[in-house]
Amino acid sequence: MSESDPPEPAASDTETAQAAAPEAATPEAATPEAATPEPAAAETLAQRLADGQLSAGAVRRLVRELDAALTRAHEAGLVHGHLGVERVVFDDDGFAQLSGLRAQPPEPAPGAPRPSRLEDQRALAALVYHALTGAAPPPTLTPADDGPRPVSQSRADVPRALDTVLARGMHRDPGSRYPDVAGFARAFEASFERLASPSRPMLALAMLGPLAILAIGILWAMSGDGDGGGPDKPQRAPAPVSRPAGGGAVDAGTR
Repeated sequence: MSESDPPEPAASDTETAQAAAPEAATPEAATPEAATPEPAAAETLAQRLADGQLSAGAVRRLVRELDAALTRAHEAGLVHGHLGVERVVFDDDGFAQLSGLRAQPPEPAPGAPRPSRLEDQRALAALVYHALTGAAPPPTLTPADDGPRPVSQSRADVPRALDTVLARGMHRDPGSRYPDVAGFARAFEASFERLASPSRPMLALAMLGPLAILAIGILWAMSGDGDGGGPDKPQRAPAPVSRPAGGGAVDAGTR
């Protein structure tokens, strides 16, 4: 700057503060944040199922852990909206955790139902079906569909009552499903408990068995064979009959 040039005016305090302040982010530029911290990179349920279906015991544990996670989210006013085998991860201790749980669930595809607690239940039931069979059920069911193949037809270690539980959890009508995820989880576990405990007819037979044997013994003792008429027991000889001196006929009943 030459001596003839006028000095530049000093920046005002307001201009200095505006230059130093960072540019505020607009609402449009903000991205939705996860409602809960995302689990660290770990094995997903989809990766486990690549090796085949899970054991019944592993699926029972999976349902308990996902029921707890979804129930906490629902009580906090959140829904998952896109639960699937890719959205379940396992930590280093083998516990199942939810991935992709956000404060604002994603928009559904055209024609798909909007995210809700009952849709999370349907997704959980479909996930359980996938874990038990190794194949996902149809994504949507129409009134003409008979529903997916019952699990008990392909696995001997699951009860038939489980087929009813899964069918209700995946029902096309949300009003026909369980009231909440916890209700589905309770019914799921109860079906296995009935499998482990003997049925009422079997208990009745077990109780009647000893009584039937006792009754047969009593009847046998009261019959003629019970008085010593068995084949190995010698018969008692009849008492000798004395004849009177006159030599007349004697009735066999007199002595």
